[in-house]
Amino acid sequence: MLIDHAWLFVGGAVAAEIAAAIMLRASEGFRKLLPALGALLAFASAFYLVSLALVELPVSTVYPVWAGGGTAG
Repeated sequence: MLIDHAWLFVGGAVAAEIAAAIMLRASEGFRKLLPALGALLAFASAFYLVSLALVELPVSTVYPVWAGGGTAG
């Protein structure tokens, strides 16, 4: 895997994290099924993409970018 691909995975993880946060709010405390399932799927996708990025990049770089991007979004 190329390092460039690893950064794409980080970007995808940030996007999935933002989507999950939006869907989590839309689920109204997990009372609405589809947004709740979407949030869970998006969170799982974010973790999976981060795990792929960690194959090539160090945690000390990936985690702050992922957390910061998710917070800023």
